Amino acid sequence: MRRRSLLRAAGLATGATLLPRPAHAFVAAHNRDRYDWGTAPGVTDRLYQGSFPDDLVPRWDVVMAPTPSAEVVPNFGMGLVTYVWDEAGQKKTAKSLEQSIEELVAFPLGSLVYIRADWRHVHKGPGRLEPDPHWKLTFDIAKRRAKRVAFRVQLGNPNIPGPAMPDFVAAKVPLVKMGEWAGKVQYEPRYDHPAYQEAFADLVALLAEAYDGDPQVEYVDTMMYGFWGEGHTWPFEVPRHPFPDDAIAEAMPYSDNVIAHVKDVGGSLDPGYPLPGRIRQARFILPHGLDWKGLGLTAELEVKGVRRPVRWACRQRLEDGGALTLRPTVGLGDVL
Repeated sequence: MRRRSLLRAAGLATGATLLPRPAHAFVAAHNRDRYDWGTAPGVTDRLYQGSFPDDLVPRWDVVMAPTPSAEVVPNFGMGLVTYVWDEAGQKKTAKSLEQSIEELVAFPLGSLVYIRADWRHVHKGPGRLEPDPHWKLTFDIAKRRAKRVAFRVQLGNPNIPGPAMPDFVAAKVPLVKMGEWAGKVQYEPRYDHPAYQEAFADLVALLAEAYDGDPQVEYVDTMMYGFWGEGHTWPFEVPRHPFPDDAIAEAMPYSDNVIAHVKDVGGSLDPGYPLPGRIRQARFILPHGLDWKGLGLTAELEVKGVRRPVRWACRQRLEDGGALTLRPTVGLGDVL
């Protein structure tokens, strides 16, 4: 059988419908001039599209552009954080504890101070929130220097000889051997143990009573299980965590317990203009005809129902109450 002849004959027979037709390089546009489109449906609520007289709408001219400040301008949710206390505590120095904290809080670039303390540093017994001296000193010195405080209470700390939990909790809660790391054998508590959960709930309630709504507290880190309160026991893989199984680990209510008591949780404001994650610029449209020269401009940030005054980050002089006096910037558009 001659298959090539058969296929060639079949192709010729069906070529009119199967073979692609050559495309034209140019297709002339249809002339719609004087084309009868018929009668369009009537529109009774059409949006007015203009023209708009210039004297009825705001102009786009910029009338004032402040110069960015060269100073550190503290505002809620913004600025650099000074780490005052970490898991290792005060380094060996001839300075007193108060002097060391004073120098850190006074650091001019920092607008917020941060404490990361072990649980044992703040909770000395059921119903007893009795922080160690460094905690109280940080709050007192920061208040004197008009700086806010953020903190985390660590539930685990691999950098200290014993557990991070208080003695009255450690006496009731069993430990799980994780392995050797950072120069010692690491143990973690059974975070799911009833005695641990009861003491942790007491800690959260005490912190809430002391700091909920406190204008000096900017935010509270979520106190998760594990090393440094970060929700892990890296680098251990066997066991990966101190819980009996993954299901129990995933069901622990730590975050919900903490978040339910924390009102003032901050850190950043988003979105921002022109860079997401940072408020860099505020723009206002002035009503037409408004005699705006000399008016004072103030603003507030509302976070979790609490209003915080904004300090304008500009070189222009601010009024005693923080208001920015509006003045025309020479060379910007037509002054209204």
